[in-house]
Amino acid sequence: MHGIDRFHWNLTRTFFGICCLFAVLGIICNSLLFLTSCSIFVQLPLLFDVSLEMDIDDCIRAMFLPEMGIAIGCTGILCIGLDRMFAVLFTLRYRAMNNKCYYFISASVRLRSSCRSEHVTDAITMFSPVICEVMTAYPDDGQVWFTNGNVLVNMMSVIVYFTTWIGLRFQSGSSLCTNYKNMIFVSDSIMMKRVIKSLFIIAAVDLSGWFLTPGLIHIALKLQFTPHQLYAGIYFASIFINMSLALKLFIYFSTRS
Repeated sequence: MHGIDRFHWNLTRTFFGICCLFAVLGIICNSLLFLTSCSIFVQLPLLFDVSLEMDIDDCIRAMFLPEMGIAIGCTGILCIGLDRMFAVLFTLRYRAMNNKCYYFISASVRLRSSCRSEHVTDAITMFSPVICEVMTAYPDDGQVWFTNGNVLVNMMSVIVYFTTWIGLRFQSGSSLCTNYKNMIFVSDSIMMKRVIKSLFIIAAVDLSGWFLTPGLIHIALKLQFTPHQLYAGIYFASIFINMSLALKLFIYFSTRS
């Protein structure tokens, strides 16, 4: 148990069990979350009172898919928001836009995000036995680089969805139902506003998870917790990001109607 006392070891197992619960919930509700949650399986021996050691190189290989899944997932939410915002605020230009050009830009943004995560992985390498987890793949300053990038992307998503929601509210409020065509437009605008509102809430919840998890870890480091407390605290902080990922589908279906 790497010198961790029994109390904090059991506390860590409890917190990790909660993370597993949200990971499984996310996978069941949305198969796309598998890439962001499959790192949980690497750590499953922890639930059975066993610590799995591996070199950092092996850990990075195991974490490659989760890293790419997180990067692509966050950027994908942003790209969808930008697409809807342009459709609402610049309707005529959006309709005249070449679809191939749009697909190329969207794919380029996601590829750039993935390459950034890969660069962070390659830039920081350690050769020592570790308990493999997502944070271990980014030791020291690498953890800050990884989380800050995702926090920034999610902040942009919140701004984009909020702007789109306000634009739809303005359109639905300023349109007059003088004929059948306008009635259809207003109806579509109201439905789109509900969907965008749902996505805005999802982006806000996602952002909260990305703020809370690294934020709590940073606070724990500043408060100079003992190694036992810090070990358990990191797994406690991980609950929030796993919770935000798992609850996305529930939030969407409970707020879109």
